[in-house]
Amino acid sequence: MGLPELILHEEFAAEHLAEESEIAEVLKREWGIEPSEVLDVLVPKSDSQRLRLLRSILSGPVDIDKLDYLERDSLHAGVPYGRNFDKHRLIQSLMMNEAGDGLALSSKGRTAAELMVFARYVMFGEVYWHHAVRSATSMFARGFYELHKKLPLRELFVLPEAEMIRQLRERGKGTPAEEL
Repeated sequence: MGLPELILHEEFAAEHLAEESEIAEVLKREWGIEPSEVLDVLVPKSDSQRLRLLRSILSGPVDIDKLDYLERDSLHAGVPYGRNFDKHRLIQSLMMNEAGDGLALSSKGRTAAELMVFARYVMFGEVYWHHAVRSATSMFARGFYELHKKLPLRELFVLPEAEMIRQLRERGKGTPAEEL
């Protein structure tokens, strides 16, 4: 059920970090960061020690994305599994590796890191791969597949969640997707 018409996430990021976008303006005005620098981290076109370090903070065995989604998903699913590790100790034990191009963990953070890995394992078994979640995901994917050629995808993907769902329901009326 591949959808070649879908925009690649790299293209999506590049569009939203374009010089005239609202996000680009906030990055420049509030943080003093050029949007092209952010894009360089997200969409690797060049390579440097600094960029490898930044990428490892965003995506690696222990990264900010995992720390965020484990806690948030655990909270919203009403289960404790994704919050049963000491994230503060884990963060305090992070340091640069010897090459200076990635994250490393001091021995003090070993147990916290192991518990984070275990928390992720449990979240997959108990939440992400729960039969009801897989069923709902499958139904949504099928419904989206049925509708995707009728949807203004670029506009749809920037909408708030509630509005996106409303538009999907509206466009699904009278189609097989409505049953899903």
